[in-house]
Amino acid sequence: MPGSQDRSSRRLLPVLALGLLALSLAACSSTRNIATQRIIAPENLEVARLKTLAMVEFDGELGPRLSRRLAKRLAEVRVDGQRLFDLTGPITLHAGGSQDVEAVALARKLDARAAIRGRADLRRETDYEVPVVLEDCVKYADKKKKTCIETQPVILHCAELSVTLNYSVLASDADSARPIYDPGQTRLVERDRECIRYPAEQAHDGVELLEGRVDDLAAGLRRELLDQAVERIHRDIAPYPETVTITFLSEPDALAEAPAERFGAAADLVNDRRIEAGCEIWRNMVEGGLRDPALTYNLAACAEQEESYGVAGRLYALTRRYADELQGQAGAEERNYDYEDWAKLVAKAQDRVGRLYRSQQAMDVLRTKPQP
Repeated sequence: MPGSQDRSSRRLLPVLALGLLALSLAACSSTRNIATQRIIAPENLEVARLKTLAMVEFDGELGPRLSRRLAKRLAEVRVDGQRLFDLTGPITLHAGGSQDVEAVALARKLDARAAIRGRADLRRETDYEVPVVLEDCVKYADKKKKTCIETQPVILHCAELSVTLNYSVLASDADSARPIYDPGQTRLVERDRECIRYPAEQAHDGVELLEGRVDDLAAGLRRELLDQAVERIHRDIAPYPETVTITFLSEPDALAEAPAERFGAAADLVNDRRIEAGCEIWRNMVEGGLRDPALTYNLAACAEQEESYGVAGRLYALTRRYADELQGQAGAEERNYDYEDWAKLVAKAQDRVGRLYRSQQAMDVLRTKPQP
């Protein structure tokens, strides 16, 4: 259970503090990266906390498509296996608009706690370049196609395409009509280039072919822009999955012979995704009296893997403190890691754990039922 693992990590803190001050750090060795998925809380919690939403169909050329895609995405959000949002819509207002007052009135009528409306417009710009006449080989003197003996003129025609999506989203509290999410207008741009070659005598058909391909390319870029917009809004207002990479050290800093082999065997278990077994070996090594900064670091990574972020943060900080105190001590050439290695590893881990800890606290808030 996570709770018992948390307690095991806590009891190691004073034990680890006793013997590491005499160790120094040297050149970096290999690491093992373990990728795992975490649910990250959004920066804006207000929409997710209200949970019951009414969505008005967005205005603009792409508004209906964006609102439908967003509604589908939010309906799929799960927390602990349960659907987070009770969402109605998108609903087209009879007045033909999506003004704040109408959207909030709709939310109240549906007993929703928040109203979402928005707008999405598309702009497309195509720059057809001047066609270029080339010579294509149509007959070679040998099978290896090294010597051309007959050519024909062909036209190379290209077009530069730019597609821009401008969108805005507004979420309002249904009771007070107060805006609770308003990132302002966002501009997303995708660009691409399409080229075709065709015989000179088929110039008219070639131009039509290029125009058709540009239309297909524009449709693809439009889908990409809509996907980007939905992803951005989702991450702003709802929990989302993210792959997090936790780094374990595959070698100790100074242990040798049998202890070093035990350390490596635990690293092999972790690399095989038998993480609990590997972490247990490292815990037993420390409880048996062995001292090594890499043990401290890896036990911090174990706590992070267990989502015990408070313990992980303290163990990473302990590792960093030892690295600061050991800088410049004698015997560095006998160790596997140097001061710079520890500084980079720990700084990256602390940034990650701090973010995950804040997200964990926010997710605990979302798990509470909203006040009636």
